[in-house]
Amino acid sequence: MPTKIIELTGQVNLFVKENSEKLRRVLIHPSARREKKIDGQNRYDFYARKGEALYCLRCLAFLQRLGIADDSNRSLHLMNGFNSAVYMADFIERVGVLKYLSAGAACLSNASEKEKAGISRTVYYILVALVEEVGNPKVMDCLTTRFYSYLLSRFLYSPGGVSINYKALVEGLLKSDFPRLVRESFGENEEGEGAWFKLYFKKKPVYEETGRSIKTMRKKGYKELLFTMID
Repeated sequence: MPTKIIELTGQVNLFVKENSEKLRRVLIHPSARREKKIDGQNRYDFYARKGEALYCLRCLAFLQRLGIADDSNRSLHLMNGFNSAVYMADFIERVGVLKYLSAGAACLSNASEKEKAGISRTVYYILVALVEEVGNPKVMDCLTTRFYSYLLSRFLYSPGGVSINYKALVEGLLKSDFPRLVRESFGENEEGEGAWFKLYFKKKPVYEETGRSIKTMRKKGYKELLFTMID
């Protein structure tokens, strides 16, 4: 089963509470410095740029782990998705970090929903930078690798998006261990109508189905195996 967003927020929410003062010092939007005349250097912009760089580097490492980093079309599609302001805004709202954001009243009241989501995405990057600075690998894993896995599951289960070769992704994850760990068997039903397909991982069945198309069943089987591996 794909990763659920609720599974990622608990440790992050705890980190936010434990580091509330650090967040207050950094989350001073440029509009607050202008409108409220709050003193402060460009911590907001610096941590945002630093966090985005860290986030994107880890994103690239995740794509390399999937074995598709050299596929520019699919990699760009996924990288754009992993940087989605909509999903990041939803995550930031869930972990309660926005209450530490100081922004000018005019800035927020005049901002469109898209602009507000953009601010939330920036806050997400800032949170990544602070987690790296504090040195909390479990929370960093929630904000990066596990978040990528959650978004990947959303994209793969959605009816649209790019065509995905699930078998190739599994092979990319397992590399030289693929022939040893994965085995498939298939054939026609005894009645002569339809076919069956079974997929095994580490000698344990992960998918078993009957239908008309072995090709379709194989795709579904490797899709389930992929989620088993990245969750």
